[in-house]
Amino acid sequence: RALTYFLATLQTGSFTATARRFGVSVPTVSAAMAQIDDVVGSRLFLRTPRRLSPSAAAAGVEPAARAILQGLLTIERPGAALSPLDLRACHELTLTPLLVARFVWLQIIQYEKYHAQAEDNRIALVPIVPNRGLIVDRNGVVLARNYSAYTLELTPSKLQANMESVIDELAKLVQIEPRDRRRFKRLLEESRSFASVPLRTRLTDDEVARFTAQRFRFPGVEVQARLFRQYPMGEVASHVIGYIGRINQKEADALEEGDDAANYNGTDHMGKEGVEKRYERQLHGQTGYEQVERSAGGRAIRTLRRTAPTPGSNLILSIDIELQKIAEEAFGDQRGALVAIEPATGDVLAYVSRP
Repeated sequence: RALTYFLATLQTGSFTATARRFGVSVPTVSAAMAQIDDVVGSRLFLRTPRRLSPSAAAAGVEPAARAILQGLLTIERPGAALSPLDLRACHELTLTPLLVARFVWLQIIQYEKYHAQAEDNRIALVPIVPNRGLIVDRNGVVLARNYSAYTLELTPSKLQANMESVIDELAKLVQIEPRDRRRFKRLLEESRSFASVPLRTRLTDDEVARFTAQRFRFPGVEVQARLFRQYPMGEVASHVIGYIGRINQKEADALEEGDDAANYNGTDHMGKEGVEKRYERQLHGQTGYEQVERSAGGRAIRTLRRTAPTPGSNLILSIDIELQKIAEEAFGDQRGALVAIEPATGDVLAYVSRP
């Protein structure tokens, strides 16, 4: 231990630095230095030199330290204190074995570990969200479909500046309304710090171009192409079709406990009500993956491997949407319920519920 303090002080040139490094007091380091000085006799930190043979000096030191002490003593000139050149030689003699040992540890013993980490940094496995299945009526009229749009998203754990200041700077490039900020804060409370949170949806091509040109200024901010759900018939049969919404914490925990966690990587939404929820598994599809090589800045360079996603199944309802529209209009503001059934097949042609 005394030799360790001795070598550390030789490198730092400070008792205080050595004491702080090993969590001991300065007098402890000073006592260790005096012990080594008494054994070696080189008087590295005292002006009065003493002479002591290498064999006699090494006799009072732990066997594991003898080789280093022998090297230290061979450069001592009898009757004189160590010169700056001698001290430099001491540094080289003590530091070189440490550097070699560290090199062997990192490059040979720990090679597999750090090689795997380097590959993880270079190659990213990016999920490809499948297209959600369409919902149509018995005549093929589309009741629910998808469209693609660009979204500006922030990942809180990757931001290098205050979030509010980042949003203020983004507002100079992309139009961000107060309602966008309110929605972002609400979604932020429901999300995890490592998950991306949308700040602004449906970006125009000009807004995407302006942000892309300044992307280097905003680590942790990305523009993503996302699929959105659209219901062409509006409120007609909305209680039957239902809707999709952002996955909340409770639903995320349920997915983690089930068998579908991997299939929802990269997916932000799922069915909340109606047939969108009842047939979620069939409509969702199977997630694909891309193995992407990235630059040091995180930008994708090329795709190494790709597993295509499987789109969700299309869902055909027995509902006749035109008959459904007529039934809902007939009810007006009145309360009640209606179920129109095809007697020959038992198919439900229209279903109205106004509680």
